[in-house]
Amino acid sequence: MKRKSIFIVILSFVAIGFGSVLFDFFDRGNQTELVETLSIVFPKSEVKSAKIYKNQIFIGRIFAKKLSENHKNELIDFFNDSYNYDCSETTWERSESDYILRFYNENDTEIIKIWIDLEAGITFAFPVNSNMKYGILTQKGLQKLQIILKDYR
Repeated sequence: MKRKSIFIVILSFVAIGFGSVLFDFFDRGNQTELVETLSIVFPKSEVKSAKIYKNQIFIGRIFAKKLSENHKNELIDFFNDSYNYDCSETTWERSESDYILRFYNENDTEIIKIWIDLEAGITFAFPVNSNMKYGILTQKGLQKLQIILKDYR
């Protein structure tokens, strides 16, 4: 019985030590290094331009707005930062979104499309971006996104 207790205590210290090493590695300061190491980047190819559309049939395309280079880069950074997302699930549908973001490559081919619902705090990307988890924004993430998009609403 004494051996079993000692073994459990030793195992606990090892687990705590291993946990702190993992925490240090996955700490926010190492996120960029981790993303580069695992090649978890969004989108998979170079983005030349981006446009925002209201999610309304016909009207959305007519009144589309091209994003500035600065806002485009801010959005790419935003969608690559998993700290902007929570792990909750939802029954939300893309048709409920307020806006659609489309990112284009140098050939003006759409490479990714993101639906955004600022009221519900939800996003959805196609193709899927694993950094966005289930698409539920944290309160801080929602505020950041609203600030980035304020000139386009």
